[in-house]
Amino acid sequence: MGEGGVMNGTFWFVTVLMAVAALLFVMRPLSATVARLPRMAIVIAILLPALALGLYAYLGMPEATDTPAAKMAQSGPVSTREGNTGTQSKAGSVGSLLEGLEQRLEQEPNDGGGWLLLAKSYQHLDRIEDARVAYAKAVALGKEEPVFAQMLKVETAAASAQPAGDAAKAAITGKVSIDPGIVALFKPTATVFVFAKAVNGSPMPLAVVRKPVSELPFEFILDDSLAMAAGMTISSVAEVVVTAKISSTGNAMQPDPGFAAISGPVAVANATYLDLTIVRQD
Repeated sequence: MGEGGVMNGTFWFVTVLMAVAALLFVMRPLSATVARLPRMAIVIAILLPALALGLYAYLGMPEATDTPAAKMAQSGPVSTREGNTGTQSKAGSVGSLLEGLEQRLEQEPNDGGGWLLLAKSYQHLDRIEDARVAYAKAVALGKEEPVFAQMLKVETAAASAQPAGDAAKAAITGKVSIDPGIVALFKPTATVFVFAKAVNGSPMPLAVVRKPVSELPFEFILDDSLAMAAGMTISSVAEVVVTAKISSTGNAMQPDPGFAAISGPVAVANATYLDLTIVRQD
């Protein structure tokens, strides 16, 4: 048996052990023990092997187990969220396949099932903000899972209750396109500005992204790292409006009049994935 076959066999052996451990954990006498166990621990114990199997089945790449992260995963047992080894152990269990999944979605961005699986992987690794963004993309592509969405909501609320220095940055994500009927009116070098402004507050943009028209359609992320002024960040307000405009001169203060895409109010704490199309305004 070749090295790839050995690694493949090892992966399945570890996965089966994880599944058996999870089943034993759930099937313990329920009279006294289960009453003391947090509900989330039971859910995670059941989902952990399923998540590993899902990643492996989706990628279909046995060679993914030859990565350094996979070797790290094989060096010791994997704990749940209630264990003491923290994020490093959880990264060992799923991280070996995560990179391959991310690369697959770069090539197939319209795969809603892939985005859902990525969201679950991020959530398992405590990357809650990344999980929320990935899940928003999955929902936009028709892949919704209410139970997982509720779990994300609970963990997002828990993160927001932490001190400000530990909280995840707020982020608004989406895609900008242009009406095919007007794209010929602009040079490829014209600039697209995507910016967020507070619904109630200063007219100054809180975050701005700029790209040439030639890159349309493109995805964007507006977050606190793109703040225009100290203290004026997306996370400092409750709601924003996201606008996309084109400037033939490249000056944000001189957009071409009559062409824009404007979102409705977006709740920063629970932002959905935006799909904006620049059209001719009446």
